[in-house]
Amino acid sequence: MKKVNKIKNIKTHIIGVIGYIFKLLDYLIPKKKNLIFFSMANGAYSDNSKALFEYIIKHKRDEIIAIWLTEKKNKLKHPNICYLWTLKGIWIALRGNVFITSNGLRDIRVGLYFSKRTKVVNLWHAITFKNIGLLDIKIDEKEKRNITKESEKYALFIASSHIDALSFRKCFNLHMGKIVVTGIPRNDIFFNSNYHCSDKFISSIKFSRSGKIILYAPTFRDFDKTQFFPFNDFDPSQLAYFLNDKNAFLFIRPHQNDYPNKKILEELISQYGDHFVLACNDRFPDVAEILPLVDVVITDYSSIFIDLLLKDCPPIFVPYDIKEYERERGLLYDYTSVTPGPKVNSFSEFIPSLDEALNGAAIYKDERMRVKNIFHEYDDGKSCERICKHIINLC
Repeated sequence: MKKVNKIKNIKTHIIGVIGYIFKLLDYLIPKKKNLIFFSMANGAYSDNSKALFEYIIKHKRDEIIAIWLTEKKNKLKHPNICYLWTLKGIWIALRGNVFITSNGLRDIRVGLYFSKRTKVVNLWHAITFKNIGLLDIKIDEKEKRNITKESEKYALFIASSHIDALSFRKCFNLHMGKIVVTGIPRNDIFFNSNYHCSDKFISSIKFSRSGKIILYAPTFRDFDKTQFFPFNDFDPSQLAYFLNDKNAFLFIRPHQNDYPNKKILEELISQYGDHFVLACNDRFPDVAEILPLVDVVITDYSSIFIDLLLKDCPPIFVPYDIKEYERERGLLYDYTSVTPGPKVNSFSEFIPSLDEALNGAAIYKDERMRVKNIFHEYDDGKSCERICKHIINLC
């Protein structure tokens, strides 16, 4: 045990030395105007960072040089994608004027060692709905200091609306002058009239183009495993019959950190047919690519339903442990007032709610519009365009 701790301490010391060398070089090496770079932890390529990167490659080539630095070799192939751990990759990280992240500085291994000369733009990965950052009751004083210290390095933080901006200010102790309301990059996909599900997507499931898609995507729980279909009267065979009768496909997406559920859900799906689809992160790494196809969303405390309000997608809520969730994590808003859909507590309520939602849930239409207007300042598919204007000003 002592040997393991000694090796760990040596590695930490070496990483620290390399980091401070990087910080010194980052301070000394001249920045290249209009060179911006992206990265995501664990070699991921998705979410708001991906949406903005691809927009810049397509529309802003003459104004911005965009490079994606990946930490997983050979995973991504594109002329503007570079492996970080090469001389070229490190050189880009040192010369880059602006770093774009969807989570924080840890989206790139050297992020914590950026000097003040590297301007950081945080797109974040969701509209704020639950307590995060400084409002997370589980974090200690040291973590709070680290969050505040990191927030000071942000040149810009992106929000979807003014109320979203106020939430970010509280969660990350941000100066309001650093928060810009532009809309969320990944949501521009809803306004792409040419978007269609790819042949690869079609072939990955037994899906007919006339079928409807229901996305079941609850949030992650720090305190317990998420329960899917948490109903005492749950009848999977009846649900399978309903889906088949409605020509609907239920995409079940556990949170990427919710590993224990995967095997349970695989057994359910293998037993009850093709109208159930396990839409895990390893199969569909970028949920944004699914969202334009979704007709109904089922969730609990995830803000994914807020994104889908841009296409007036009816949500169904399963808040089976809301008291415990509010005690352990907490929500930023009064739950009832910002959830425009039925709250179901039994399977006998679930099926009629699902049937109503597949038919448009007209009874909740005004409520959906009201909540959409709270969380979405813009409804035009030009979020990336607005963000680019701010980035160009930073460069």
